[in-house]
Amino acid sequence: MQKISIWLLVVASLRLLGASQAFFNQSRIKSNVYSGDQKSINPLFCRLFGSWTMMSFTLCIATAFNPFNKALYACTFVSFLIAGGHFITECFIYKTSTFKNAISPFIVAGTSMIWMGYELLNW
Repeated sequence: MQKISIWLLVVASLRLLGASQAFFNQSRIKSNVYSGDQKSINPLFCRLFGSWTMMSFTLCIATAFNPFNKALYACTFVSFLIAGGHFITECFIYKTSTFKNAISPFIVAGTSMIWMGYELLNW
């Protein structure tokens, strides 16, 4: 469980960076995350995205420091499912994100889902 805790701390740091961009540099969210349809991305959306990202940051930090809490672990796992699903729909259905921009979230969410899912199955 120590390795998954380190991974979650790394992911949390990336999420903190993403949230700070959503709150303080909204043009980066438009160009680096949702470049497929920039007119759909407004300041309210960026703040909402930042709030969600801060919530998932909090889950990752809490789970990294308490990986044996099964309920918290499962909630963090579900947050990766939601994030992965969000980027899949934004990329392939709504076309607000390009595959190039969504590849990083796909890798992080996919790796986390596989690793955490494996750990949950072997709890």
